[in-house]
Amino acid sequence: MTTGDAGPSPPARGAEHDHELLGLGRLRRHAWIDHLVRAAAQYLERHGDHYAAAITYFSVVALVPLLMVAFAVAGYVLLGDPELLEDFHRAVVATVGPGLAETVDQLVAEALRQSETVGVLGLVLGVYTGLVWMYRVREALSAQWGQRTAGPPYLAGALSDTVALLGLAAVLAVAVGLTTLGDLLTGAVAGDEGAGGVRTVAAATMTLALSLAANLVVLLWVIARLPRERLPLRVAVRPALLAAVGFEVIQRIGTVYLGWVTGSPAGLVFGPVLGLLVAIYLSARLVLFATAWAATRPGAPPAVI
Repeated sequence: MTTGDAGPSPPARGAEHDHELLGLGRLRRHAWIDHLVRAAAQYLERHGDHYAAAITYFSVVALVPLLMVAFAVAGYVLLGDPELLEDFHRAVVATVGPGLAETVDQLVAEALRQSETVGVLGLVLGVYTGLVWMYRVREALSAQWGQRTAGPPYLAGALSDTVALLGLAAVLAVAVGLTTLGDLLTGAVAGDEGAGGVRTVAAATMTLALSLAANLVVLLWVIARLPRERLPLRVAVRPALLAAVGFEVIQRIGTVYLGWVTGSPAGLVFGPVLGLLVAIYLSARLVLFATAWAATRPGAPPAVI
């Protein structure tokens, strides 16, 4: 062999070698860690953060018109029963969690007060912004499943998004019903003030369980039914449960955040708005990551792009 002959070249150091150096290769032998890594990689590869930012923007744009129309209709229907109307109001505020309760409470109260003055223009604006929002949400979810992101031709797409929006509204109504039921049961279990620590703990546990159940119902529908290609609900159960727990965490952090920022005049003005933006963005990221988790689990439906 001549001095210029370097002999066989050493094997290339690829990603697996880097993982071994970092200790990731050994960790990824655990199935759940490997799944977590694959879900995170898919989330990033399919632009999860960008889609979450888009959902946040269109959510803010659509939030007020949708709430005004939805609760104006509810106020008109329940106008003859003030007590039931007040129960509905409280249930809606409780459903969004304490982090957004103050902001949504103001919107709902105003919508109920003006239930007879929203008119046709408000209804058209609410439907239009709602459809634009639904299109973006379905686009983001479909991307995480590896499906086509563009809908069918305009009229067919608008009809499909309308059906999806109505379906989501029905599921949200079920979630509000669960929250209302939870309030009634919690009050019955807790009893009067000073009834005892055991009853207080039982009531708190029941509240948490029903809150998780309400979140789970909505997230199951969002993850499995809103993508362009509908999927079996069973593939979304575990990811939806993961996201439901995450929503509870976001709500609790939101409570602490609002208590902190509203201690100053500037925080009182801007704090709820910033809290709303951050909560929507984190929630959108959570839902999209849960969808990526579902799409990368063994036995998940294959991509259809």
